[in-house]
Amino acid sequence: MLDEFKVLKIVIKRLDEGAIPYMITGSVAMNYFAQPRMTRDIDIVIEINENDVERIHNLFERDFYIDLDAVKNAVVKKEMFNVIHLAEVIKIDFIISKEQEFDKTTFQRRKRIKIDDMEMFLISIEDLILSKLLWSKERHSQIQLKDVRNLLQQKPDIKYIEQWIRKLGIEELWQEALSDSGGNDE
Repeated sequence: MLDEFKVLKIVIKRLDEGAIPYMITGSVAMNYFAQPRMTRDIDIVIEINENDVERIHNLFERDFYIDLDAVKNAVVKKEMFNVIHLAEVIKIDFIISKEQEFDKTTFQRRKRIKIDDMEMFLISIEDLILSKLLWSKERHSQIQLKDVRNLLQQKPDIKYIEQWIRKLGIEELWQEALSDSGGNDE
């Protein structure tokens, strides 16, 4: 994870310099909150629009592979694009934040944390749980459900999670995660 952290620091510094709002999610957030697991890439949610495409490209073109057309397309479709650090060959998935209520709330609730000498924004544990359940809904991923079970051991705000469970229509997956984790009485 040393090389990944080195690249993460570069990426966060660039996003801060470019005034690009961001939030780290995925396996990096998972490693922060719970049991570390292998990471294949770095997932970062960013808030950008079509006016920011050139700025993003300019921030990373020097030492990352970045496809300008892929960035434009991702912004228009509110999807994802990636960049790859040329020297370390580490991929960063930039997920464009959608303009839905859950995405806006998740961004408002992000946490500023410090790891070593680096401050960065990280998704809250509750929103990470909800995001993993949403990802699992699309693919019914046992890995995502296992991550949810591990995160539940950290005593997140269950009331907040359950408010969103109903809104997002993921009650069945939530019950599956709870039943396999021994339940949660909070």
